Amino acid sequence: MFPRYRSARINANATTRIVQQVATGETELAQAVDELLKHDYIVAFLKRKSKLYIENFRLHAGRYISMYLPEAGYEIAQTDRYKVVTGTSEARVVATKRYELGMVISLCSGSVAKLSEKETQRMAEEHADFSVIWWQKQKSMCLFLGPARFVNHDCNPNCQFTALGSDAICFQALRTIEPGEEITTHYGNSYFGAENCECLCATCEK
Repeated sequence: MFPRYRSARINANATTRIVQQVATGETELAQAVDELLKHDYIVAFLKRKSKLYIENFRLHAGRYISMYLPEAGYEIAQTDRYKVVTGTSEARVVATKRYELGMVISLCSGSVAKLSEKETQRMAEEHADFSVIWWQKQKSMCLFLGPARFVNHDCNPNCQFTALGSDAICFQALRTIEPGEEITTHYGNSYFGAENCECLCATCEK
């Protein structure tokens, strides 16, 4: 975990109620985001932020809340596949509906923020627990945020990254994905060591 990271002091019960109302279809996504932004901690946090910052915050919060929409088409589950390296259970994304070749999983999205060489080095030195990817569009290492960051790598993935606007990413199915199947993508040819020699994906396990 990033040593300087501090978790937000948000009312967990109130947040849970928002999520439950979204999951049952009682509350629309926009309304849920509005309710979240009324929390005292978030009101104080955004008090002196610009309109653009607040709008981006709303958009990012909406990405996470959209995971719980009835039509999301996926859910976050647990995996111990990487425990031998991380020492803890990790997240994985599992399909809750059938996806055909070419279908876009638009509600499993994330934003990218360009990192400088100094920032990338600092995160590596401090073992920051955040997802970092090479984004060809930016031609740079980027911080990867949002529910899409929970999609794991596989050397024979069933999805590929696809752009969602100018600074966001979602996934497109490379073949049929059945309900209950993990949604995977390809991080790069040398993301886990030279030619992914340290990869722990299901394909490499076979």
